Amino acid sequence: MNTHGKAFRDRPDWIEFSARHYHWLLAFLALAPLVVFWPKVSQIFWFGDEWDQLDLILTRGFWGWVASPFGENVAPLAKLTWGGLVMGAGGNYSLMLACVWALHVVNVGLLGAWMRAAKFRWFSVSLTLVVFGLASVHIESLGWSIVLIIVQATTFILAAGFWLEKRFDQHPSRGVPAVMPALLLLAAAFTSVRGVPTGAAFAASAMAGFIASDFGSRPSWRSVAVSGAILLTTTLFSGAMVARFATGNHQNMGGAGGNYWPAVEYAFYYWTLNPFHRLLDVAGIGYRTAVLLGSLKIFIIAIGLRRANPGQLRLLVSLLLFEFASAALLGLGRFHTGIGTTISSRYQYLSVICTFPFAALVLESMIDRIRTNRLRAGLAVVAVAVAAVLAVRRWPAELSHWASWRGKAHIQAMMSDPSPPPTGAIPGIPSMPTDRAVEIMAHFDIDKHL
Repeated sequence: MNTHGKAFRDRPDWIEFSARHYHWLLAFLALAPLVVFWPKVSQIFWFGDEWDQLDLILTRGFWGWVASPFGENVAPLAKLTWGGLVMGAGGNYSLMLACVWALHVVNVGLLGAWMRAAKFRWFSVSLTLVVFGLASVHIESLGWSIVLIIVQATTFILAAGFWLEKRFDQHPSRGVPAVMPALLLLAAAFTSVRGVPTGAAFAASAMAGFIASDFGSRPSWRSVAVSGAILLTTTLFSGAMVARFATGNHQNMGGAGGNYWPAVEYAFYYWTLNPFHRLLDVAGIGYRTAVLLGSLKIFIIAIGLRRANPGQLRLLVSLLLFEFASAALLGLGRFHTGIGTTISSRYQYLSVICTFPFAALVLESMIDRIRTNRLRAGLAVVAVAVAAVLAVRRWPAELSHWASWRGKAHIQAMMSDPSPPPTGAIPGIPSMPTDRAVEIMAHFDIDKHL
């Protein structure tokens, strides 16, 4: 008699629902910092590039602005979303940030769904999601609406990864339909330039998973090749569009003797330092620190790959190649900003996603060495809880700093000044004329929310 199965079926509905959908429950937990610290969040206001983009909307018209490149990005989807939020929110910046956090919840849930489809156990899923969902290192990604460009691109990438893995899991022998994932990856590429290499990363991971699979569960090599070719096409097409139309450092790398070393150096520091430099509060940035943290990261990746089953391997290889490509793209696009910016908060969002499934597998392998079931389960729960506390602990300090630096008090002071300075009054964009800023605020109803 299968008493275990009967006990499972006889569990209360809410317990069964939680067991099936716990990754979405953890995703909604990511809203905790927003809800708890809402008074601070509501003080954050328009800053820097946002004023510039609002100015361009007025200058070029909405659709002309959507069609134009955004630095190294050809990002009409990101602009359409952000511009739509600007219009829909009626100048209410707090509402825009709430929408960014809502999309973050979706990303946490999609990452969990992808990991579960790839047969990660509950500990690895839970540990990854609480760190990704709650980490205060995301202050710039979640506290500056213009970085929606990264958050939205991540949504498309995670949805594509989940789709691919779910279809492979359901019908491994039939191959993996790649048209819908290809469309999602194209959407990611036209949201952020960091979505461009994802097609190639997924194509390579599909081949890695094919090689690692048992012969009985392998799809035909032809179906893998066709799927890989379709996915690779997204990278080639979107990459050609970026190379042709985007404005950025990649257009000028041939100058000054074609010196690519600053880009290589920037990529090296980005990949080795993130995400552990900020997560562990490491002091200082230098070559020794980069080598130490990079060695730790390589060790974690090696152990994770060694422990992975074929489904996990597909996910891990996708993330590994994607982060390598992101490092290269950031090296080309941001080397001129200095090594100190490699650990910027906005760069942590994707780095945490790409690293923590590996780290979770390593910790899981350590916990599995404990022979007593109850002790092993208890230690796993404690580890997830500790990770959540450590991830969330710096939110009060981060938000206090953010609200002071980027808060609406600066604009309130300017508006109350009978003789404001002609320039230098707008945080993050001192070159903007004060009169122009006042005109922008009136047009988008920003002044109604001071």
